[in-house]
Amino acid sequence: MRTSSLIHKFLTLPFIMMGMVTMLHGQPPTIFLQLEDRLTSKTYRFHIGDEIEIRTKEFPKDWIKSEIADFIREDGIIVFREGYVKIDDILRVRMPKGKWGRVIGTTLMTSGAGMVVYGSLGGLADGNRSNPLANAVIGGIVTGVGWLISRTGRRKKYKIGPHTQLRIYDIGWPDPIPRHRT
Repeated sequence: MRTSSLIHKFLTLPFIMMGMVTMLHGQPPTIFLQLEDRLTSKTYRFHIGDEIEIRTKEFPKDWIKSEIADFIREDGIIVFREGYVKIDDILRVRMPKGKWGRVIGTTLMTSGAGMVVYGSLGGLADGNRSNPLANAVIGGIVTGVGWLISRTGRRKKYKIGPHTQLRIYDIGWPDPIPRHRT
C-alpha cells in the first residue's frame, strides 16, 4: 500500500468530524411538539411556525387554530401569537387536511369550469344543438362537487388520553462552554 493513500485515509476522518462539529455548533436548538399515537405507532411533529388545531379544557366545543410561536419545555407550555396553553389542558388535536382532497377537488373544479365554458360556447356556436344549457348545468355540478371535496377533505382527530399523548422534545446540542451570568 502506498504511503500517500494511507495518510489520506487517516486524515480524512478527523477533518470530516471537525467539519460536522463546526456546522452543528452554530445551529439553534431543535425543539418541537410531538403527537404520539401508540395504537398505530404514528408520530406527528409540530415545529415553531406550524399551525395546530386543538380543543382545550377551557373551550371544549371550539376548535382553536393558531400558529406556534415558541415552546417552554420545563413547564410544558405551547406559546401562540395570541396566548399560551399547557399541554395538560389540551383535549383533542385535529390534523390538517390531506393532499388528496385538494388535488381531486382542484382537478374536478378545473374540469367542470372547462365543461361550462367550452360546452356552452360550443353549443351556442353549433346550430344543430338544441340545448347548450345542459353542458353548463353538468359542468356546474362537477365544479360544485370539486369545491365540496376540496373543502371537506379527510381530517384525522386525536383524543389525548392513555393511547395518545403530546410531548415537547428538545434535541439541541448542549453548549460546550457554559455561559456564566455576570
